[in-house]
Amino acid sequence: MKRSTVPGAVLVFGLLASLAPGLRADERGARWTPAGPFSLAASDCPAPAVRGLILGDRRAHPFEKAAPAPPPGKKLGRAVLEFAAAMAAGQVWYNAAHRDIKPWQYHWTWKDQSERLFNLHTWRFDSNCYFLNWTHGPVGAATYALARSNYLNRLESALFTLAGSLYWESIAEWASGVSLNDHAFTILGGIPIGEAWHNLGEYFLSRSGLVNGIIGYLNPLLKFNRWLDRKAVPPIPRPPEPGWHDFRLSFGGWTHPSPGPGRSGLNAYAGIDAQLLGIPDAEKPGRVRLTPETTLFSQASFDLVTAGGRVEEIGFFFRSVYWGSFWKSIGPDLDGSRFYIGLGSAFRFFKQRSAAFYDSNDVVVKDIERLRLDEPRDFRDKFSAVHALGPVFDLTVREGPFRARATADAYLDFALVNALALNDYSRTHPIAGAKTTLVYYGYYYAWGGSLALHVDIEYGPWEARAFFRGHAWGSIEGRDHFQAEVTDDYHLTDARTFAGFRTGFRLWTSPLLLTAAAERIGRRGSIKDLTRREKEVRISAGLQLRY
Repeated sequence: MKRSTVPGAVLVFGLLASLAPGLRADERGARWTPAGPFSLAASDCPAPAVRGLILGDRRAHPFEKAAPAPPPGKKLGRAVLEFAAAMAAGQVWYNAAHRDIKPWQYHWTWKDQSERLFNLHTWRFDSNCYFLNWTHGPVGAATYALARSNYLNRLESALFTLAGSLYWESIAEWASGVSLNDHAFTILGGIPIGEAWHNLGEYFLSRSGLVNGIIGYLNPLLKFNRWLDRKAVPPIPRPPEPGWHDFRLSFGGWTHPSPGPGRSGLNAYAGIDAQLLGIPDAEKPGRVRLTPETTLFSQASFDLVTAGGRVEEIGFFFRSVYWGSFWKSIGPDLDGSRFYIGLGSAFRFFKQRSAAFYDSNDVVVKDIERLRLDEPRDFRDKFSAVHALGPVFDLTVREGPFRARATADAYLDFALVNALALNDYSRTHPIAGAKTTLVYYGYYYAWGGSLALHVDIEYGPWEARAFFRGHAWGSIEGRDHFQAEVTDDYHLTDARTFAGFRTGFRLWTSPLLLTAAAERIGRRGSIKDLTRREKEVRISAGLQLRY
């Protein structure tokens, strides 16, 4: 079977177009002397070039100072060489992994290859397991980050990701059909992951200190290429200090108000959330309106939940806001507001621990005897969504010790979605003629949308957050890899909501906070006339390290 990384041409070109405005080689900033992670003090350091309107007294705005030092030249040759090495290594792995798989779906002949590449009827959603399909997002991010680490701008790096996906689907996997879902996850998923990964890596690698140095290894591509350039003349300019950042490490315990089976024992959670606002001086005095040439915002989050002493859930989220408009109006006393509205994309992954062997990577398509389809299914919840493109809103207001921030974002989605109603449906209905990935792995391909809202309030040592996140998806019919064998291609729908409230109290002047939270997770899934609903409430308490 096919193991890889659609062209959803409209979405691809829409995303690339959103990256295009103002993308020049000078996306790196000048040297910057940070005033501390949360300082709002004025600075005399220059900032990256911006386009826009500066309001009020021009002498009050560091945006109007000297132009930044030029970035190092683009390492296009090195980027191409590293790209070729990565593709060659992948090709060797693919050929070795498939050497015993016969007969091939396509042969290395002009007749077969022209049919595979140019007949769009053969472009399908593949039948791979969940793991192989969601990991195309990080693979695309690696290609994107490789180009960014060689000083290419966002549009050029996106083209590298596009080229990598086209090469892999068109040439490397010559024995199998073109996979629409692999293209979607590699391109539309890889870009937001890669951009956030790059910007966070730049931040940590450009700062001194043991902790920053260790965290910098989380982007080994950037670390390696900066090591190659360590003796560059002139020296590589330091990226500008972001106008605002918020890094948090969370850990603690959680419970249900009415715990059920498997929820007793040690229940713990851990999480990391890193956010960067890429506008220097964003919270310093002045009145500014501008369209920045750099990425407005980058975010990366990781979450892990245990239940009964075992890892129960794992998830991560990457978000990048590429283009938009930024306003601020902040007085000398630092009271005022900042605001941006932009266009961004994101990638989200979530998976619960598997209970049945077929809900993992141990089954391959056509090994149907192992599935024991006469028994009801026991799939656990999982989804992975490419939030392809959508508007993002972010407003912060400050008045003395009071500070409030409201954010909202909405996206069009392409997703791999676990069918919540499938377990119940399989108790009374045969599923052998359903979509291939549904029968073997419990998930299906879907279109849909996502919406997220957050409100954060701080007052002295106290802070609170209210949040809501919602997803709604519907299945795609008619493009299964083995469509001729799908005798009951029914429509499925699934929805998920996650809402809650969290409060925290800072311990003296330390970066530690005591936190408590209440969360509600809702799920709904439908197959034909059968609908399943689930609700879960969690209460948690812990510590949070904020940097």
